[in-house]
Amino acid sequence: MLKNNLFRASFGLLALALASASFADIAVIVNPGNATSSLSDKDLKRVYLGKTSTLPGGVSVVLSDQKFGADTREQFYQKCCSVSAQQARSRWAGILFSGSGQPPAEVGEGKDVAAWVAGNKDGIGYVDSSLVDSTVKVIKVLK
Repeated sequence: MLKNNLFRASFGLLALALASASFADIAVIVNPGNATSSLSDKDLKRVYLGKTSTLPGGVSVVLSDQKFGADTREQFYQKCCSVSAQQARSRWAGILFSGSGQPPAEVGEGKDVAAWVAGNKDGIGYVDSSLVDSTVKVIKVLK
């Protein structure tokens, strides 16, 4: 009986930890010199699905992605675009093949993306919100 209760309690804690990890807030970040201060869901989706390469007001952006297979990348595309990371990758392959755009630069994971955005005046990316520091500017938080 004690083993069953201990197992259930351990399993419950594990499930709770996984659930909170899978629902982390994702911060969409730009270089601090970027004039944009916020972004609508629709505009973010348009940018990350390759429908436009500028933010409202004509601000050019260079997209970054986390490495393929990263949890934050999968969560971002689900929350931002309602597609899987694989579906977004396939869409970008078509855009690249047609010559009408360049896919996001695959930079690495969270800290790598933040450093890339901080060093790229037109850079935009996304990171787990816990990784945001003063080197980047948050323009949207996906919950």
